Amino acid sequence: MADDFPEDFFKMKVLPELLKSVEFGGGGPKALSVVMKIAAKLSDDDFGSKVTPVIIRLFGNPDRALRVCLLDSLPSMIDRLPKKVVNDKIFPQIVCFVAPCDQDKVGLTR
Repeated sequence: MADDFPEDFFKMKVLPELLKSVEFGGGGPKALSVVMKIAAKLSDDDFGSKVTPVIIRLFGNPDRALRVCLLDSLPSMIDRLPKKVVNDKIFPQIVCFVAPCDQDKVGLTR
């Protein structure tokens, strides 16, 4: 991050806008990598309230480049995500990355 601005500026002003950009289009993997750099400096409470909900939704995003970036970023965030969230919401999405989760497709493979 740039040393020209205080850390709180990135946490309070830049991070929310980047999260919106990544989630609702336009930001993509590049914005996600900046989000992860800023998120690394957040407290666990701030990470849980600001970043975790977006990360959960992003794992369901069909954009392949974004999913690859999420998987690349997983080691830096996995310890900050609640185990129940990982098991119930993120892991099933990761499985869908590599296996068909669409019921029609699953029925065709039998």
